[in-house]
Amino acid sequence: MKSICDKLEEAHGKVLVMSDIKRDLGYVGSRQAKHRWQKVYDRLKTAGVVEEINVKVNGKDKRCLHLLKKIHVRILRKIRSDVLKAKS
Repeated sequence: MKSICDKLEEAHGKVLVMSDIKRDLGYVGSRQAKHRWQKVYDRLKTAGVVEEINVKVNGKDKRCLHLLKKIHVRILRKIRSDVLKAKS
């Protein structure tokens, strides 16, 4: 989660194409990788850290992630505790 937010923090306008993030961080290829991506993405979105937006890139609409707020240790702990509560 932190690596996704760090990439978005470094990007111009805090926006990156979702497929580029997934490819750069190894969330493509296997079914397990896609499942891990979906879990991480859902957690970040639920916590209000990122939002999905559509941006026109070279004349095509692309799904992008926009960083809404910097991720702090406090937010990571909250996300993890919410996940643990959901499992029990």
